[in-house]
Amino acid sequence: MEGSPQHGESPTFPSFGAACETCHWPDMSNMTWGDGIKHFWSTIFATPRMWPIGYIMDSPYSPLRLERELPSSNWRDAFEDLLALEVGGAMIPVNQRVAEDVYAAHLRFLDTSDTISKANLMIQKRQSLRKKFQWGLQIAVKSENVQFEEIHRKLLASLDRDVKEVIDYAQGCRDTFEKLKDSTASSQKARGQWIASMINNGALPTWIWRVNNSLYGRVFAFDKLDAPPELDAGLVTSEFELQQIFEQGAPHEFGQPTELPLEEVEAIVTGAHVIPWVDVPGDPNRDFRPSQSSVMTQAVHTKSKKQPDGSTITKVLLTNTLADGTTVSKEFEQEPVKLLEEMDNAKRSMKLMHEAVMNMSKPHAASHVSLALQEMSDQLDAVSV
Repeated sequence: MEGSPQHGESPTFPSFGAACETCHWPDMSNMTWGDGIKHFWSTIFATPRMWPIGYIMDSPYSPLRLERELPSSNWRDAFEDLLALEVGGAMIPVNQRVAEDVYAAHLRFLDTSDTISKANLMIQKRQSLRKKFQWGLQIAVKSENVQFEEIHRKLLASLDRDVKEVIDYAQGCRDTFEKLKDSTASSQKARGQWIASMINNGALPTWIWRVNNSLYGRVFAFDKLDAPPELDAGLVTSEFELQQIFEQGAPHEFGQPTELPLEEVEAIVTGAHVIPWVDVPGDPNRDFRPSQSSVMTQAVHTKSKKQPDGSTITKVLLTNTLADGTTVSKEFEQEPVKLLEEMDNAKRSMKLMHEAVMNMSKPHAASHVSLALQEMSDQLDAVSV
């Protein structure tokens, strides 16, 4: 993290920790680094210009904190409705919430089915390898090759652990689906996605959000539309960091996450680096595999207009920046299902691109035994009975 103390250095804030009235920077010069970070963000989040995102991030009454303490209540929907009323709109209609709930359940069903299908394919391949290793073990026992026998027993044990992990993960996804299949769409959204959805539905008309693909996965940036250029009037955070903050009490950090390397992205989308995808019938991610049209950044803000009858129409302005550098803009009337679909499409596209880039530097990261299994499989193919 840029600016953080290095090993052997003083844990107190350096000279830039002095107060700044113009940018609302508190005095942190005599604090430890950890205390300074907490004090800095508590001060920034409490400023009027950070409402209500500052409240969501720092208040003990934030819906993201209350839902962990009192999970039986729907804090997110209630907070959204209060914000919508505050800006002169109306609460989100029940029929729109129901439609979004149904679509969110459909997306989760697709993801769960895809996970189980891929798990079954992985298990089938490992069962095929298991037969090879059992055959090799029999040869080693008959030939009294102790070293070869020990290797095969270890590989079989490792393969069994690998299969168990796959089964446990697929079962966990299925259990989660059963637990959440009747829950509301807002409760199923990741925290950053939920904050973004409040901008989408017009509850935060003075805010804009964008999501970038970084080495840390998807990173959300929330900014004020009317913020002076000399002020940092926003928040940059990842879903992982939000999980750490609200589940483990970690402080929000400084700094911008590193973007995906452009050279590696270009190698993937041009075909210079070939990715061995696993084909699964009905795979919902098939259409989002890395290409020139992969979404690298998605940005959204809304604009509302009063009608002669006193009602308000909210329009959404959405812009996707693609891997080839082009931008695709869309404008449509606010509709939760449409927005959820657009956000989910971008999420799938970014996720697959992120996985592809990570696999370029760690080609065998998908399985902790894959390299050893392949090596031993090659050895067994060369063995003559």
